[in-house]
Amino acid sequence: MLSDEFFKQYAMTGPPKKEAAADPAVKDTYTRAEVDEIVNSKIEEALKSMKQPEQDAPENNPEDPGESEEE
Repeated sequence: MLSDEFFKQYAMTGPPKKEAAADPAVKDTYTRAEVDEIVNSKIEEALKSMKQPEQDAPENNPEDPGESEEE
């Protein structure tokens, strides 16, 4: 619940000012083509990261199957 002090301050200062986006590519609205392009690039990036060799994650694929953590 918001306090009375909050409403007093809000009445004096008004709503917070919007700052310019840090990334110039970030906008308030996008066209359908821009959304499609962004989504497709993110999907492609995710697929590439999933197809990377297993060298990046050795804990998921132990080299010696006789080796275990229970020892």
